[in-house]
Amino acid sequence: DLTPKVEDPIRVKAILKLVSDVYNNVHLPYPQDGSTFKNKEGKLPAQPVGFYKEYTLLTGSAPHTVVIGGKPYQVAPDLSARGSERCIIGGGAKLYYTPDHYANFIELAVVK
Repeated sequence: DLTPKVEDPIRVKAILKLVSDVYNNVHLPYPQDGSTFKNKEGKLPAQPVGFYKEYTLLTGSAPHTVVIGGKPYQVAPDLSARGSERCIIGGGAKLYYTPDHYANFIELAVVK
């Protein structure tokens, strides 16, 4: 599971699968997956270039509103085949989810 609580089982499953695939070096569907996220807007804590890597989160027909930690977030419309949702992994340890193509970042932790 994830903390803070993500109240959408489709997204929870997609995020956990993505994290597992990244750590197990499973081939991901888009060439941009694993590329450096430069944090140009400075919305994540400052780190050296290369610390953050970005990944496409594929949620299929998940609802366009997601509640995380009791707060609703509107998922941005899909602008391309990759959609608007991303996960950013920092230093192999920090996990951030953005439902709206980098407008908001929510730090998540995988819990057992």
